[in-house]
Amino acid sequence: MNEEEKELASGHQAYFVYPAIEQNLDSDSGDTSTSLSERGELSFGKKSPLKSAEEMYGFLQSQVYPNFRCALIHSKIEEEAQNQILEDFRANKIQVLVATTVVEVGVDVPNATCMVIEQADRFGLAALHQLRGRVGRGSAQSYCFLIYRANITENGIERMKALHETTDGFKIAEEDLRLRGPCEITGTAQSGELALKIANLARDEKIMFEARKDAFATVSSAVIQ
Repeated sequence: MNEEEKELASGHQAYFVYPAIEQNLDSDSGDTSTSLSERGELSFGKKSPLKSAEEMYGFLQSQVYPNFRCALIHSKIEEEAQNQILEDFRANKIQVLVATTVVEVGVDVPNATCMVIEQADRFGLAALHQLRGRVGRGSAQSYCFLIYRANITENGIERMKALHETTDGFKIAEEDLRLRGPCEITGTAQSGELALKIANLARDEKIMFEARKDAFATVSSAVIQ
């Protein structure tokens, strides 16, 4: 019996999160260091299937946890139905919630003690941190399992290490910026220039702030004169 089964058997609940709503194709060559959209459309190169919430929901309910009630939630489900699913999950009428990143924020279920994120290397660091925060909200010991692919990239490995080493949101944000780079702040590589030849936004924040103040002071002084 694995840890999720033990937790469910003891009366607790679990999340299973997937990078796509329905079966789609994604890249095995290359890496996106941001959270995928729910359809997993940020991909390039050679195509291979992403695990989807819809497909895995059926498998988990029929093959893995037939003795527990499972439910599926994602952004294509009507909002009223989503709210009802979440309400039933809070009331422990649902024990296994299969989802996409729609549960990333705003879901508070203290009885949920397991978070399983499949193909975790396809999610961004910030999204992984938010998802991890869905468990550990009660007094019981909680677990977050990051399941990644055999061909995980170096960038993906760095993200897994960062999640393992800290739960500090500020440190996670700094590492996210370092890994993605200043030209990928919005989630994908940008075509605009941020032509910093020496400075690094994550490393040199304090000195850049001081330089900015000095520059404004110098300009103001020159205008007054």
